[in-house]
Amino acid sequence: VNELGSVYRDMGRCREAAPYFRQAIALHRSEWTERSVGHAVALNNLALCLQEACDYARARQLFERSLAISTALGGPRHPEAL
Repeated sequence: VNELGSVYRDMGRCREAAPYFRQAIALHRSEWTERSVGHAVALNNLALCLQEACDYARARQLFERSLAISTALGGPRHPEAL
């Protein structure tokens, strides 16, 4: 689901991508765990779309959550956390 959203985002169609990222986030919450690389990536991807839509406050919240997960999983020196 996240990859399909990424295709739309790469084509500059964030409005169409966002629902796929939201679905990926929901799947991680219900089926797997919120503390996974996949969840962090989906949060980051949705944040990029929100940033493009000028929803900076919500984008920042998601970027911060994504960063917290990446840091927790890989430590503060992990490339995703830098």
